[in-house]
Amino acid sequence: MFEANFKSIFPNPRIIEKKICEQSEPVIEGRINAAELLKYLKDNGCPLVVSIAADGTAIQTRPEYCSSRNSLLGLDLPLSANGFPDSRSSVVEDASAIANLLVQCKSSTSVIVFMAQPLSDLLAPFRLCCFGTGNTYTAYDVQQRVYSIEHELRLHGIRMLTYAADGDSKEMKYMRYQLQLGLSIDLSDKNFFSFSIIYLNWKQS
Repeated sequence: MFEANFKSIFPNPRIIEKKICEQSEPVIEGRINAAELLKYLKDNGCPLVVSIAADGTAIQTRPEYCSSRNSLLGLDLPLSANGFPDSRSSVVEDASAIANLLVQCKSSTSVIVFMAQPLSDLLAPFRLCCFGTGNTYTAYDVQQRVYSIEHELRLHGIRMLTYAADGDSKEMKYMRYQLQLGLSIDLSDKNFFSFSIIYLNWKQS
């Protein structure tokens, strides 16, 4: 719409898409690009400290076949233990596998993007991870994602200074658990409580 109304100002969307593809590496859905972030920080002489921001936006998805990865894109894939979708489940070998996957998985209704902001006013944020979702995840999945991101960055020598997200109810619930605002931890929830103890021990080591 902007391009149609302001032809001398906004370029054609296809030109923008082409430029983005030329200047960025393909991102595997649900993969944390910590190694690429480390190179990005070192190439620009930045401290190995970043702030992570997550945001989601609604999309109209039409599943598409990706020949380079032999997989389907645009599906609400099952989540792994780390809270991210298992991209291996989207790999298809033949037409029957494609048909079965379309029956088993619904189309994504939104996409979540994680950006890493270096400690520099002049350096653009780095796309750390992104994936499509049908918003069927829980606050526990959010918790697993945050822990997984922090752990993966730590393995590459990068410190996650802060984590922020929009007003998504599951993100807010996770933050309430972390800050213990207006609630007490349910000790009968053995899964959550035991994982919290493991994580605290890991943080202190």
